[in-house]
Amino acid sequence: MVICILFHISYFDKEIEVTDGALTKALVDSLKDSSINAIPEDAYVKSANLDKNNDMITINFGDKFIDTTRVGSTSEYYVLTATINTFCYNFGVSKAIITLNGNPYESGHVSMAPGQAFSANYSECFAQ
Repeated sequence: MVICILFHISYFDKEIEVTDGALTKALVDSLKDSSINAIPEDAYVKSANLDKNNDMITINFGDKFIDTTRVGSTSEYYVLTATINTFCYNFGVSKAIITLNGNPYESGHVSMAPGQAFSANYSECFAQ
């Protein structure tokens, strides 16, 4: 399967192997790839829910998604942007809710309310 990885503000198509229909796991593994390093190696998805009626995907990460004690606001922005744009693009939706262990995404820089979604934004993306 060919997916689109949107990292920083560049994007590229990459062929990945999707096993047993597990596209979410394959996308996370691609974002962890050493040539990209968009998210930490020990990040994992606990669950995901695609809601086409509301044009949204909810991705529930474990506690290793981002270590905000080691990244500044710019790095966090790129992690979130790469994750949101990659999932939204490949699942054909415009919004993503990111939760950590079932709780709304919250860091020292970003605080989301329950059910509040991030919007995909491709306006700053360019082909790599």
